[in-house]
Amino acid sequence: LIKLEEGDVLIVNTCGQTIDYDKQLLAVLQTLNIFCEANPLLLVAHVDILSPYLKGENHVNKDDETTILYSITSMLAKTYPLMENPPCKKMADLSTDLEKLVY
Repeated sequence: LIKLEEGDVLIVNTCGQTIDYDKQLLAVLQTLNIFCEANPLLLVAHVDILSPYLKGENHVNKDDETTILYSITSMLAKTYPLMENPPCKKMADLSTDLEKLVY
């Protein structure tokens, strides 16, 4: 996920062509969501990497943004309860981001 954000190409199709950023981002987040469903503890340490995607500023089309937000909220809903004493600031930021999505 970090390599994708840094501009490194992660996915190349069978013809050797790179896949668009938005499709790569969707693929990575949906795959992480599947891992999170199987074992949320795998992602607890990486909540800080996932949280910024909740802001809804991912530079993708509206449908892809909806899918990204679904994946992120699903992962955060599974990982936050497993965190031991999450910082109040982190919880407040999460609350603010969720409120902005709703309103």
